[in-house]
Amino acid sequence: MVLTVQSTQENKTPETIIYVDSNRVKCSGENNDHPLVYYTIPEGGEAICGYCDIKFRKKDEWQK
Repeated sequence: MVLTVQSTQENKTPETIIYVDSNRVKCSGENNDHPLVYYTIPEGGEAICGYCDIKFRKKDEWQK
């Protein structure tokens, strides 16, 4: 599931949040526009891509 929400930051750019089933995720950007990188989502937290700022969250921890 991909959710795009309006940011509350002053620049008002939308942020992309992807809800996943696993705590291991990979990202290469929305248009495969950066190198493939892997992240581990900490318990109760989120992983944020260092290239494109996409946020990854576990479904079961954020959608209760």
